[in-house]
Amino acid sequence: MRDHEIHNTVVVRETTNHDQYALDWADDDGNNTVHICYVFGFDNAVRVANGIAHEQVEFVKHPCCDCDDIAELQSAMQENADERYQLPH
Repeated sequence: MRDHEIHNTVVVRETTNHDQYALDWADDDGNNTVHICYVFGFDNAVRVANGIAHEQVEFVKHPCCDCDDIAELQSAMQENADERYQLPH
């Protein structure tokens, strides 16, 4: 076991409660998790994870969904990534 774990990922995972998702810090393999919070609704969980990830970690991992608005989610994630890589003025 390492003395200091590197958490470079926010993981969104389903829980056993209806429409509730847990957000965790994790390493790049998704291991060594540390719980952050619970969020209701997949869309909300992904948005919160992206918000937490902004300038904090490199990756957000979440389960696939059969959402009708997957394009909207992908667009929001791309906007977040674009903001992250803009150079300061």
